Amino acid sequence: MNRKRLRGAPHNPGVRNLVQAKCAWSRALAREKVESGFLGWHGSGYLPHQDEPGLVEFVTFRLTDAFPEEFRPE
Repeated sequence: MNRKRLRGAPHNPGVRNLVQAKCAWSRALAREKVESGFLGWHGSGYLPHQDEPGLVEFVTFRLTDAFPEEFRPE
C-alpha cells in the first residue's frame, strides 16, 4: 500500500507571518517560563498558538451551512 505521509506542518506563510508579528509586539516570556517548557507565540502551520502559564485558548469555527446567512451580520 502506497500512502502519502505528511512531513511536518503545512507551508502556510499567513500563519508564519502572523506569529512573527505577534512575537514582535508581545512581551517576551521570562527565562524561567521558557526553561519550564512554555513556548510563547508559535505556530504549527495550521493555527497560531500562545503558550504561557495560566492561559486558556479556544477556537471558534463555523461550518458553511450551520448558521443562517441572514443572521451572520449580528
